[in-house]
Amino acid sequence: MSTKFYLNELAYLWKRSRVEINFLFLLFFLSGLFFTLYLSGYTYLANLRSKVYETAFCKVFLQEGVPDDYIVFLKDFFEKDPDVKDVRFVDKESALKEFKSRFPRYEELLKLFKENPLPINFELKFKNELLKRRSLEEKLEFFSQFPYVETVQSNYDFVLRLDRIINTLFFVAVFLFVFFTVIFIPILSSITRTILQKEFHLFELIELLGYDTKKAIWTIGIAAFVPAFIASLILAGITLIIDSVAPFSGKLLYAIPLFILFIQLLVLVDSTKP
Repeated sequence: MSTKFYLNELAYLWKRSRVEINFLFLLFFLSGLFFTLYLSGYTYLANLRSKVYETAFCKVFLQEGVPDDYIVFLKDFFEKDPDVKDVRFVDKESALKEFKSRFPRYEELLKLFKENPLPINFELKFKNELLKRRSLEEKLEFFSQFPYVETVQSNYDFVLRLDRIINTLFFVAVFLFVFFTVIFIPILSSITRTILQKEFHLFELIELLGYDTKKAIWTIGIAAFVPAFIASLILAGITLIIDSVAPFSGKLLYAIPLFILFIQLLVLVDSTKP
């Protein structure tokens, strides 16, 4: 049989199964769009966490009258700590300059004091591994127990909140992915089988005429595969736009349209089995 015959059958099948095909397209596109946007938000927050963590620091403020040898001991201790990547000792003069540069509006308040009221401190920056081990808060609490330590302050709090949000989003994503897969595959399989059953007469006709049924299989397979292909193509375009404008790499997002094609291919192969 000519190729024109199979193209006519393909057009006829799309016309007869337009409800199922449109539903498949919406199912693929909307679910894929949801996970694309969800994964984009997750990736953005993870990227933001890394950037904020790089600029965050911890201040270990010391009491007045701390012995010089103890300052040397603390500096040596912090530098040898495997979780600390940068140590900077800030004396009273440096603390004063830092205060004036960061809070110029309140510089006049310092004139109320006869002497420099700002305490000496150590400025510490931690390695990323500390955040991954979820032990940053324990480290700060440990430093606060040292002798001559007045208080420990840090701007890692925002990083910790981001970390909790990201971890929650990860577990929610895993749950949603499993839930969607469990619900999605049976629905997809049922609709695909419905489309295939409408064209079983094509197999009977071709076999009756003594022709090979391979082209008929390809015709029906293409008809059932097109919704996933079009949805994946649109999602890939959306991902391309996100990847070009977002402040993070969106290459991971391309896994979503590829996964959609993979799932449809598996369901299609399974549906053609007797």
